[in-house]
Amino acid sequence: MDILERGRVAGTIRLPDRTGRMISTWQFRQRQPLVLVLWDGADGGLLDDFARHYADYRGAGAELVAIGPSAPEGEFPFAVLVDADGRGAAGLAEIRPAILVLDAYGELFQRWEGAAARHPDHRDIREWVAFTGIQCEECGPHAENWPRRDTGL
Repeated sequence: MDILERGRVAGTIRLPDRTGRMISTWQFRQRQPLVLVLWDGADGGLLDDFARHYADYRGAGAELVAIGPSAPEGEFPFAVLVDADGRGAAGLAEIRPAILVLDAYGELFQRWEGAAARHPDHRDIREWVAFTGIQCEECGPHAENWPRRDTGL
């Protein structure tokens, strides 16, 4: 399977959360950027790290969703989806763990894999989240000008 390239839109992923409730990435589309954390089961500390920074991501206008092979121990402030057979997140990254920043429409803006994802630079990730908003006229910092007055759109 081909790996999602930057600038391409990720398909909708629908997986159960830790309680069995089905969650779809479509629920976040057209609302806010999405940070996807694909963990490999050996990275429980990675999810704890993101939990500590979750308020910062929400403050930046993003939602965070973790996808892994099983339900991790502990409670997390974000959705943790179970992808037991790996098919739900197939095609998003070659190496786990991985972190992806998607804009509000599902377009991939940035991805970190392997060692870069095991020790994430949360400030850099949040800067990419902010960058996605700048690219979207109807949802970015200039949304008050939408529709564009200069073009009639």
